[in-house]
Amino acid sequence: MSPLLTLPEVCARVRLSPWAVRRAIGRGELFAYKLAGRLRIPEEALEDWLLAGIIEPADPGPMQPVRRREPSQQLASFRARLRKESDVERAQGPTL
Repeated sequence: MSPLLTLPEVCARVRLSPWAVRRAIGRGELFAYKLAGRLRIPEEALEDWLLAGIIEPADPGPMQPVRRREPSQQLASFRARLRKESDVERAQGPTL
């Protein structure tokens, strides 16, 4: 039999709140004993729970080539566009 862990010990290991661990136990995701009104979680059950939560990487599919813009097609920064607009407005003179 693997060592039994207390709720605070499990919470410290997985860095979850006691409420989150209790919900996992309530949903049947994490096996636990209730001895003398106290929860005890076998270390092996904790390891199994962690392994069940492994996320497999999604297949990204084939890589797409990156399209680079020609220097003449690159967009200027927002500040540069504002300056350009204000220069055009000054060149046109005041609107009546």
